[in-house]
Amino acid sequence: MDIAEDVWADEDAIYVVGSIEENTTTSKLMLSKFIQNIHMQREQIWSVNWSSNSATYGKGIWSNGTEIFTIGEYYNNFVLIKWNIDGTEIWNSTWNLKGEFGRVHSVWGISNEIYVSGVYIDDLVLIKWNNEGTEIWNRTWGGLGWEEGFDVWGSGNDIYTCGSTSSYGAKSNDTLIIRWNSDGIRIWNKTWSRVNEEYLTSIYGNGDDLYVCGSKWNTNELSTDVLIMKWYTNGTLHWYKVTGEEYNDIGTSIWANDYHVYIGGTTFEKGRNDDEFEEEGDQLILKYSYSGVREEKLTWGYSNSNESCNGIYVSNDNLYTVGTYGPHQSHYIIRYYSYNHIQPPDLLQITPNPSLNGSFFLEWEEVTGADYYNLYKDIHPILDISHRTPYQSLMTTNITEVVLLEGTYFYVLTTVMKGAESVISLPRIVNVDFPEPPKNISGYNVLILFALIVFSVIWLSIQQKGKKTTQT
Repeated sequence: MDIAEDVWADEDAIYVVGSIEENTTTSKLMLSKFIQNIHMQREQIWSVNWSSNSATYGKGIWSNGTEIFTIGEYYNNFVLIKWNIDGTEIWNSTWNLKGEFGRVHSVWGISNEIYVSGVYIDDLVLIKWNNEGTEIWNRTWGGLGWEEGFDVWGSGNDIYTCGSTSSYGAKSNDTLIIRWNSDGIRIWNKTWSRVNEEYLTSIYGNGDDLYVCGSKWNTNELSTDVLIMKWYTNGTLHWYKVTGEEYNDIGTSIWANDYHVYIGGTTFEKGRNDDEFEEEGDQLILKYSYSGVREEKLTWGYSNSNESCNGIYVSNDNLYTVGTYGPHQSHYIIRYYSYNHIQPPDLLQITPNPSLNGSFFLEWEEVTGADYYNLYKDIHPILDISHRTPYQSLMTTNITEVVLLEGTYFYVLTTVMKGAESVISLPRIVNVDFPEPPKNISGYNVLILFALIVFSVIWLSIQQKGKKTTQT
């Protein structure tokens, strides 16, 4: 059985870490590099393995663009490995568990500092290395119960770990977020709970926003749902969302930008059987707006087999997912197109077209999270709006236009969100063609014409009489 645990990508390549021959004594850490070739197909460039004197597992990956760092584990040790982009090992550094229980989950880097999170004995553990593989410090956090760090993310001088705790909060496996500084000093910790068994598996930040995902127990359905939360970096909860169907849904990995939040996980078609998940799951991808509105849900999988998503990464307009699939549990990597910027509105066909009285109706599809829309108008095609002023800024999704002159009019629309403007929509064109005045003469005009004829006859008659009198 081969497992892909995590993925990282840049403009040139996609890197995947995991394990080959999982659940055997010969399991090895696996690192693979892929590119997207000219046929838009995945092409593997190289794949390397790393092994020890016992079963070895790859768990997490981070890259600064020129170097790759993977975290893994084998008997009694965590192992951090630094590679170059050609797959050559530069160094490895181990963290000895001293015969105690330990499990590692993730790695993140800030400049030349590398952070790793997991569990040691029964406490959350955070370890800091420098770029040369020297351990700088380690910190554990916990109480009388069980604490585990499932993910780590950081920016600047701040590092955030997320996971679960049974020592604090409601003391029944609650969600946990801890903020640290770069010296390993805890700034704050937050727990959150509604019922039994909530935990967080992944964290990602964007500016002053922190997004986390995990799972929450559904007491009505006796199953798990995906939990998505948005926190501010000061430790204030902004919103949380729970989504799930009748059976088990699990959130395992999260990524975010200014406008969208992406969650990878697994959805199971059947419920629990003897407190174990059924082996018929599908990969689950969820897309949310930054304000917490679900925009999209995708699933992928085969019949009578188990597919799971272990990691996601969003790069430009590409979303990559990795995990396992099939009855023999092979690893996979899937690329999705993801509109990773502000979505422009879908401007619908203008009606009526042509307009015979100068009045017509414009309508467009609502964009989730939009603050308002900018409408642009011209008598020439609109190819660029960089030096244009919007014709109108609108909070609605439709408008009735009235123009007084015949001609052809061009319209495009943009979405404005958080002070930024999208690219333009597809253009729409309308022709205004006023009908010509009717050529048949009737009614009032006929009376006027008749009166003119009568007066003309009388005038001519008077003129003729005047001429006869003069001659006499």
